[in-house]
Amino acid sequence: MVRGAGPTSASVSRSYVWDEARTAAVRDCFGVKPTILRLEPFDDDEQRQLFSAPMKKSQAGKILR
Repeated sequence: MVRGAGPTSASVSRSYVWDEARTAAVRDCFGVKPTILRLEPFDDDEQRQLFSAPMKKSQAGKILR
């Protein structure tokens, strides 16, 4: 959370398409215009780095819960 920003809400969608109707629904429900962020897919090299990175056993247990 950004200092001084106050409480926040997050809605996550796996849909690549976020249309104006969804924006309007969120705005009407929460009374604020949502900030929409889009994640870029990892390229092949980035995927290799991510999945080949060493992970401590204690970390893996937390992820798999």
